[in-house]
Parts: sequence; structure tokens; C-alpha cells
Amino acid sequence: MTDYKSFKSLEDVANDLILRKSKSSLLYAFNGSGKTRLSMVVKQILDDNRDKVEQEISIKDKKIFYYNAFTEDLFSWNNDLDQDEVRSLNINPDSKFVKYIIEEQGLDRNIINLFQDYLGIYPVGHVKRNHQQIIEPRFNDYTNVSFSKTYTDKNENGTSTRITENDIKISKGEETNFIWSLFYTFINEVIESKNDDPDSFPELKYIFIDDPVSSLDDRRIIEIAVDLASLIKKSNFKKETSEASISAGLKFIITTHHPLFFNVLFNELRGDSLTRLVFEHRVSSNDGRETYYLKETNDSPFAYHLKVIDIIDEAIQQEQLEKYHYNLLRTVFEKTSTYLGYKEWKGLLPVNENTAIYNRYLNLFSHDKQSSEEFPELTEDDKVYFKEIYKTFIEKLYFNKDINHLN
Repeated sequence: MTDYKSFKSLEDVANDLILRKSKSSLLYAFNGSGKTRLSMVVKQILDDNRDKVEQEISIKDKKIFYYNAFTEDLFSWNNDLDQDEVRSLNINPDSKFVKYIIEEQGLDRNIINLFQDYLGIYPVGHVKRNHQQIIEPRFNDYTNVSFSKTYTDKNENGTSTRITENDIKISKGEETNFIWSLFYTFINEVIESKNDDPDSFPELKYIFIDDPVSSLDDRRIIEIAVDLASLIKKSNFKKETSEASISAGLKFIITTHHPLFFNVLFNELRGDSLTRLVFEHRVSSNDGRETYYLKETNDSPFAYHLKVIDIIDEAIQQEQLEKYHYNLLRTVFEKTSTYLGYKEWKGLLPVNENTAIYNRYLNLFSHDKQSSEEFPELTEDDKVYFKEIYKTFIEKLYFNKDINHLN
């Protein structure tokens, strides 16, 4: 069932979202709808309408933490225009969350590890790390970060050697990954702190996240969405009931115009006190009057599973299968089984001598971090079974898709 609400202003939309009882509100917002402005209106309602001015509010007294385009604006490049040699990323010194996570908590290594993980760089100590191109951030303090790049090249004798370039400028996509890694580490610390002691960050009620996936490819978008969903799910929350008139725990508001990001979160957070919404902004051609709309939906407005199948198929053809493709394949099983009315996704597995093995593989490579640490790479057997599962699935349900490359 679809439910529409109309609003005369962003303030009305913001108040509606603030008053919702669900743990998470996930909004797909069309371009130009004002989702970034919406995040700032929510922030202003919660934090700015207080006796203290913004600069005087301690990080422990904040009612909301937010990530949006203004968060990214806290970071700016020193491009060394005179010498073009020493470049670094400056961080606005008024940023309370950066100072807290770097200077007070000392979690710079956590940020670096997550950033490198998103870039596909093996962890320190892994033998394959010595053969990769490595981007290494270095926090000079909480207001400045330098980056180096290490890679393998041939010297004049034709021998492979490792070369390091210091003080480089990273790409826009890498910069987005870095800023998100910093914010994610901060929010993870906040959630763990509140889970251990609900009185830590005593005023905090909301986390608003607006499109952290600009300038990223599909793989990175999926990884960030999965990680964000895991973070939200581990945050303690008790919904309002007849016995408890007030919900307890953090509430999350996520807005995006990226269909893939929306759909991964849509599926990952299913059943976890989630409200799914489509956000629209219209201007009357007659009198210029603005109207905002929120539409609740119980189904994804996008063919998520078809998009994921294309991603999987491309990885197979390019021989680039990785652990997360098992995660994607299981998600496709779950989405398709729900659509077809199966009680469990396992009902779509072929019934043969390998059924138990297929089930084990799809369960083994789950979204949590444990499987990634215990099984850091796919073996050749893992890839063979993946292709078998995928092939039988496509043959059974997507008979019009060309899979001759699997024969």
C-alpha cells in the first residue's frame, strides 16, 4: 500500500521525519528535490533552536550528527601552487567530530584501514600488499592530512623496485572514500559508546546521512551501503510500544538519489524498523507555489536484482570474482524468492548432490567482517561453485539472459 503526504515547506518535511517512530527513514530523493537543504533544516530544528550558538555546543551536547555536501566542504586542498610539489588536505579546525576522533580518541589508524579497504588494498602484513599500489594517508594533526603512493616499477636495470611518491593529490573518488571513512569511524565510535553506556552523548538522537557515494563506482557504492547498514543494525534501538511511550536509541535518516545505494540499503535494512520513502519537490507552473511530497513504499522502485545480476555477470566475464559477489548473489536469491512467494531463499537452489554445498557457500560469505577475515580471498574452488550456483539460477529464472560464457 502506498501512502502520500504533501508539505508546504522543508520545515514541515523535517518535522515529519523527526517525529517518525521507526529506527531508520530511507529516502530516495529525485535531483533538485532539496535533500541537502533538508538535512540542514533537520539540523537547525534540533541543534540551532537552542540557547547556545552552534560554536558553543559541545560535541557531547549535540542532538544530531550529519554527513552531507557541507561535511565534504570541511576538506580543502593545499595544492602548493608555487612549487607544485607538496600537496595536502586541509581540514577545517572548527570541525568538532574530526578533532574528537583524531585528537581525543586517536582512531586515525582505524580511518586509514577502512579507507584502504575501500580501495581494495590488502591489510598490513598480507603478502600481496607488497605488490599493490598503496595510497597511505598520514595525519599531521587533526587539521591536515598528507598522502603518499607506493607502487612497483622497473629500474634502469629492468629489476622491479618499490617506489614511493610523497605529498600527492588523490582523486575525487578517493577523497570521497577518505572523508566517508573518517565519518564512518566517528559514527561507529559513537554507536559503540552509546551501546555500552546509553548516557554517553546524552543529547544525541539523530544521525542524518545524505549521499556519501558521489564520484564512486558501483562496487564502492555497494560496499559503503552494506557497511552503513551493518552499522545501523548494530545500534541499540527500542521502538515505541503500548508499554513504552518513547522510543530509545538513535534514529537514522538517509537520503540519496543513487538507485543502487538506495536499493542495497532497502534490502539490507529490511525488517530492521525501516520506513522507505520517495521524496519529491514540485513547483506549480501557475503560481510558483512549492510543494514537497513523501511517499511511503513497501517495494523497491528499482529493478535492483537485475542491476546486481549485470554486475555479477561482468565480474565473471572479466575473471574478477571476489568475496562480496557471494553477498550480492545471496541478495539476488533473497529478493527473487520474496517476489516469487518462497518462504526461504533456499527454495531457489537446485536440488542435486551439491545443494548442501551451495547453501554452505552462500551462508559462509555473509556480510559480516568475520568471514572476510577468516577467508580473505576466493579460492579457485570458491569461484567454480559460484559460477555453478549462478548458472543454475539464471537457467531456472532468467532464461533470456545470455550465459554462453559459462559453458
